[in-house]
Amino acid sequence: MGKLPGGKEGISSSVRAGLIASISNSIEEEKLEEALTVLTYFSSKDVQKKYIMNNGLISAIPSLYEDDEEVCEVTECEIFRNTQSLNDPLIDYQSKKIFYSFFRKYLYDFLAGRLTALEASQKITDISKIYYISLDTTDSYIGLIITIMIIVVSTLMLLSLIFLFRENFNPFFTILPVDFWILSVMGTILFLCSSFTHFGRLTEWKCFLNLLVQLWGMTLFLIPILYELILQYPTPNNLTEWIIDHRHLFISFFIVVDVVVISLFVVEPLIIEEIVIEEGKNFEICQPSTLLCKIIVVFLCLYIYSIFIVIMIYLIVVEWKRKGIQYNIKFMVYGLYLDVLSIIIVSVFNSVIIRNYKFYNIVLIGIFFSISLSNYLFIYGIKLILAFAEKKNVRLQFISEINKEFIEYSESKAKTNSIHFPNFNNNNTKSIMKTNFISNVTEDGTNNDNNNNSSSNNNKNKNNSSNDNNSFSEVGNDISVYTANKIDSPPTRNIQRRFSLVI
Repeated sequence: MGKLPGGKEGISSSVRAGLIASISNSIEEEKLEEALTVLTYFSSKDVQKKYIMNNGLISAIPSLYEDDEEVCEVTECEIFRNTQSLNDPLIDYQSKKIFYSFFRKYLYDFLAGRLTALEASQKITDISKIYYISLDTTDSYIGLIITIMIIVVSTLMLLSLIFLFRENFNPFFTILPVDFWILSVMGTILFLCSSFTHFGRLTEWKCFLNLLVQLWGMTLFLIPILYELILQYPTPNNLTEWIIDHRHLFISFFIVVDVVVISLFVVEPLIIEEIVIEEGKNFEICQPSTLLCKIIVVFLCLYIYSIFIVIMIYLIVVEWKRKGIQYNIKFMVYGLYLDVLSIIIVSVFNSVIIRNYKFYNIVLIGIFFSISLSNYLFIYGIKLILAFAEKKNVRLQFISEINKEFIEYSESKAKTNSIHFPNFNNNNTKSIMKTNFISNVTEDGTNNDNNNNSSSNNNKNKNNSSNDNNSFSEVGNDISVYTANKIDSPPTRNIQRRFSLVI
């Protein structure tokens, strides 16, 4: 027996391994004391010394090789005193068996000249090393490229939120409150950033964090859409009215449900499964540890996709042909279809054994990219494209619409009020209405221009009405204008509401 030579003087290494004696957690209570007594006996210093001297075994008690002269007479104590031992890196028996089998094979291939020293060294490294993507470019540039793509796309999505506060873009985003648009885009970014949990060596915490980030990201994206569909529902009820009035409580409810569902993985966590590739590079994936954990994963998928998508598909079918929102509904359907297709691809992908860690991570993160980009483009991005394509001055457009609505409403009101006068001239009324209404109506709904003239004309017409029946035409004109100015009509309120969005 001797020390292994090291690359530097005074430095050597030895692998420390051996049989492990332990007590099972499921042992009966009455047998526990007996098991402890037996284990204490075999691990005692006296018994270990007996094994060294009589059987030539090696003990894990360092003090036996330091002061005991009897032990040093039958073994080389100097070696054990200077040993710089390391724990065996291959605890699993199957992994150890594979490692030593390939180690011998590659060593013999090198000695026979079938492999160079560099090739044999790389193959031996691949046996025990776990590969993963990272910002380190030693093994691959994939991690750096993916990181740059995620940062660029996320930054562009964040910057696009500025258009929510631009005057000429407001009419394209009136179907949802501004805070819900922000939540929807933030959910898309959060789902995309879940790709970072695949960087570096996997841990149980990273597996848990990956599920949590994806769940919250999908919730923040889907709930505003669900709220919009409820808002446009053709037959309101108490539930829909409560949701519309308490939209923040509505989304808070689903976030709390997310926390409850994801906390189940604390009881039954995901485990790290090592994918051992012969003649390749090993890597790790997250997998359910038990049957209960698999049931929780299935329940999570049903909660996210089945419940949400079924509800939204029902609402979409109900509202599909409603004018004014049919294009919004159709773009939502396209986005949801791509989401469902992507989830099916992920499920199939996880059931197939992938032999290359680069291909596995590229495909998985690529699916996350497709889900995030499709959600953003079909829900938010398409509205930006339409807004840039139209390039209209919204302020002038709304002012023009206000004038048009007021004219049409005043004409219809004039006709309604003038039927009581037998000699009413509709053409004159229409002409006077179009002239007086636009010039006289102010913000407070009163007549400023020619107010005195109008008042004197009214008095004159009223005094002469008993003498000349033809004067009813002028009286009718004044009454019609007065009525149109004073009545708070529904068209006026609707235009004022829409106009306030851009002012």
